[in-house]
Amino acid sequence: MRRLLPGGIASAVAAVVFAVALSGTAFAYFTTTGSGLTVVEVSKISPSSISTATPAVGGTVALTWTAVTAPGSGAVTYAVTRNGGQPKGTCAGQLSLTTCTDANLDPGTYSYVVTAKWRSWTAGSAVKTAQVTVGVADHLTLAAASLTPTAGASDNLTIAAKDAGGNTVTTYAEAHNLTFTGASSSPNATAPTVVNSAGAAIAFGSATAINFTAGVATVTSS
Repeated sequence: MRRLLPGGIASAVAAVVFAVALSGTAFAYFTTTGSGLTVVEVSKISPSSISTATPAVGGTVALTWTAVTAPGSGAVTYAVTRNGGQPKGTCAGQLSLTTCTDANLDPGTYSYVVTAKWRSWTAGSAVKTAQVTVGVADHLTLAAASLTPTAGASDNLTIAAKDAGGNTVTTYAEAHNLTFTGASSSPNATAPTVVNSAGAAIAFGSATAINFTAGVATVTSS
């Protein structure tokens, strides 16, 4: 003798079978509502949207994107890719915030995607591009006021921080330790020197603190 199920329970069971039959990727779980059952189906989460990708001098791009609301318990995390690979700076790894800054970029155009993840579900944003015109400091250039200075006289030097493309990196600032070489001591054994940021004469071959402003430093050598 077959026992019939009450109408409410039979409807709930039928709904479960129907939900599973619709999609093998659907996620279904039960929540109790009084004496009945409710089936909640989640087949995808909404993607985020990159609102800004702002490049800056020094090879950085600041990104912000919209938050994604989790459709159930648990937090949504985000992963940023740059040109399909891993970014640097604060954009590396799994993020819980909706902002980060990519770093150490040479001049060029970069494409970003933010992928939201909740449990085993992911959703990628549309591509957002940013063009870096001045990259990270790659080398220093040195110019002298005179290329044929008088023996024993001082000479003014201009040092500039440049990116890989030869652009001045104006964000290169504050004191940096540089070592000067290439000049020999005088016949009376006086060593060539460079005046550091504190006004002290430092012999060639020793670390010399040089203060940069907007990517440029001016010092005196003798």
